[in-house]
Amino acid sequence: MEYLFLMILVMILLIFVSAACLLERMSKNLKEIEQHLWYIRHIELHEIKNEQFSEFRKRNEREFK
Repeated sequence: MEYLFLMILVMILLIFVSAACLLERMSKNLKEIEQHLWYIRHIELHEIKNEQFSEFRKRNEREFK
């Protein structure tokens, strides 16, 4: 009877440990995804700035001609 109780206790402990490991792995994956999204956003902002600058330069060239 003691062994059955200990086995159940160990099984519950293993379930909690495996759930914690799974949550940690999911957290790492979410952090990586967030990093990639920030990187993509950074690139998009640079592209927008470059477009705006080129439009500004074209406007200025037309005005001074």
